[in-house]
Amino acid sequence: MTIDLDPSATSRPAAGTCTKEHHPMHEDNHGHSTAAWVGVTIMLIGAVVGCWGVFAGPDVLLYVGLGLGVVGALAWYGMERAGFGGASRVAQHDG
Repeated sequence: MTIDLDPSATSRPAAGTCTKEHHPMHEDNHGHSTAAWVGVTIMLIGAVVGCWGVFAGPDVLLYVGLGLGVVGALAWYGMERAGFGGASRVAQHDG
């Protein structure tokens, strides 16, 4: 087995450069919208309520938590359709 220590043989781009091949998810607008924050917040509250229902409370809290998960997903989708989702745009680089 041989190891090539030639720096020109690496597949990474040079320092200070950014390519789409190197950062395929860099253009994603993941989580930078009001719809995403509201939807995930509702779903997290649902997860806490559901876990509380499983471990410490009445069984009805489990179903309330599951329902809040569905409500959070629907709120996210509805808010995104209403225009509160992230803007679809290509990422701008300063370099």
